[in-house]
Amino acid sequence: MKRLTLIMLFSVTVALSATGQVAMQDTAFSDFYEEWIVDRLELGIRFVHFGFTDAEEQMFDGGGTFIGGFTEGISIDALEEKQDYMPVFYARWWFHEYFGIELGWERLEGETDTYWDGHTDGNLFAYGPTLLLVGSYRMQDYPAQPYAGLGVAYLFADFDDDPWDEGIHNIKVDDTTAFLAEAGCTFDVYKNLKADLALRYMWAEVDSEFYLQYGEVKTNQRSWAFPIDNWAVQLGLLYAF
Repeated sequence: MKRLTLIMLFSVTVALSATGQVAMQDTAFSDFYEEWIVDRLELGIRFVHFGFTDAEEQMFDGGGTFIGGFTEGISIDALEEKQDYMPVFYARWWFHEYFGIELGWERLEGETDTYWDGHTDGNLFAYGPTLLLVGSYRMQDYPAQPYAGLGVAYLFADFDDDPWDEGIHNIKVDDTTAFLAEAGCTFDVYKNLKADLALRYMWAEVDSEFYLQYGEVKTNQRSWAFPIDNWAVQLGLLYAF
């Protein structure tokens, strides 16, 4: 009987101890959530429409084409925007009453154009993460909150060559760093949901190399940079914790 009593007491002690630990963990998580998440973290998705500002013939070189004439194997006169309206995720975390950081994702695509016959040599892709320092005069109980930000992006670059002479005609591109500025305003929609409208400008260029390859022989080698400075209108939907 004594043994059974001791076993029962031990079991009750363990159960109470476990309950206390769970309660302490719940309290610790609750404290962390209230201190670092509530009124600080915002998660959302955004839709982006962009336009290149310098990707036209006169910005490339004075000879009338991007990197030379048609007789040199390639003729690119412009880079035309290809829109992609799939939403991208982004987040803001306010470390101060008026200042925070924004993590996001940029995605650009441009189709090369040749004016004389309208053909393309392929599409340029640039995509990657962004980091911005944002500031806002966050007025309590006011439905609109203006903000502005400055930051950088690391863009991975790819070029999808037109397959008409794949293996002969080659364009190689390098990853690049971009600089960003944005200004916008959030609007309360319903409870914790906010609409987010912003204008963003990006300064960037992608270093590139063109060559023709016949077996092991490379000819007509040229180096240049795609100018991909661009503006964007961003429409987002945020959930504020």
